[in-house]
Amino acid sequence: MMKLNIRQKTYNLFVIIIWFTPILGTASYSRFYHYGLDINLIKILIIFSIFLGGLLVLTRKKIALNSYTLSAILLIYGLALMSDPLEYSEIFFAISYALLIHFLSVNNYQIILKQYLWTCKLIVLIAFIDFISFYILGDHLIAWREPVITSIGIPRLQTIFDEPSHQVFYLLPALMLQIQLFLINRGKLSTVLVYLFPLVMTASATIAIVLIFIAIFFIITVKGRLLEKIIIVLISLLFAYLFFDTFFFKIYLIFYPELWNNPGVTSSSSSTYRMILDVMNSASMMDYMFGVGFYNTEFELLKYLDDESMMPYYNKTIFDTTLNDAGFGANGMVKLLFGYGTIFLSLIILLIYKSKIYSLGFGINSFIIFSMFFMFLKLPHTISLPLAIFFIFGLYQAKGNIKIKLNMKENS
Repeated sequence: MMKLNIRQKTYNLFVIIIWFTPILGTASYSRFYHYGLDINLIKILIIFSIFLGGLLVLTRKKIALNSYTLSAILLIYGLALMSDPLEYSEIFFAISYALLIHFLSVNNYQIILKQYLWTCKLIVLIAFIDFISFYILGDHLIAWREPVITSIGIPRLQTIFDEPSHQVFYLLPALMLQIQLFLINRGKLSTVLVYLFPLVMTASATIAIVLIFIAIFFIITVKGRLLEKIIIVLISLLFAYLFFDTFFFKIYLIFYPELWNNPGVTSSSSSTYRMILDVMNSASMMDYMFGVGFYNTEFELLKYLDDESMMPYYNKTIFDTTLNDAGFGANGMVKLLFGYGTIFLSLIILLIYKSKIYSLGFGINSFIIFSMFFMFLKLPHTISLPLAIFFIFGLYQAKGNIKIKLNMKENS
């Protein structure tokens, strides 16, 4: 019995190393650069986690997989590789990680779900530690960036992440799960508030937007529970109100491009959304349908940045090659839409949808879709981002419809 317990704990340790190392590693690049550490250490750890995952697969006598998910993975990364074969190293990593995460999801879903929720609790704890240390020491104890004080006088918290919005997206499914438990009388409001703390303390327009849509989501999906719904709506509106000025100023910038030529606004994240409107207004029907190739979007979409009112801003930033040689980063939604085109993107979405084990009405899969929508709306990274891969092929629970026998001794 003791031997079995040790074996299971060792197996669980390997599982969290496999799925969490790439997420933590990619979130630590800026930290390593800041302290002058060798970035290759992160790459070595990520390669080790992938190698460990391969060994873990081979220790199984039988494994289950999902044919729809496998088809989606091959389609996503196969088409991306065709658009630029020189990106083979990134594609190799992404497809290896995606396959391992899918293996863990189908064969050990409860393990990775519990581990994900445990890491969320750890991040919440770190947020409280950094918040308290700021007022005692004048600095964060764990986060490496210097504290940034918001307009309402609180420090922005981003714990282990390079960017506050990454923290929002990582914790979002866990927060929604806690709200669900509260609404069905299986959780406490205090727990919801604890999970909400590190998200709100990012003090970003992203969390203001997300909170409003969370309230709408649960109003629509939950029947009855009027009092609990009112509580969630009031909490969401309260925190959204705290960031009212920041949020609505950024929205205002999107629809009034002449303001971009004024000093002090060029660093706003609204610039991406304004450029997206410009691209989508000018793009051809062929590009909408068939795309331009995933790795070609950054430069191909430049030709659609032709809004006259935005040209002074474009000339100072996008088209000035002395400042920018990386093309137009856009956001995940645009890169996926024009990278694959509506035809292939619809097929990919259909395959992922059909892989689900339960209906999408109300549960973790719907929370993952909700989180992914806002993640791709904000971030430019998509198919190679470990967090996105983990959400889509890991936490999004797929049923196993393929059984494969391996000629190896089962170790779990």
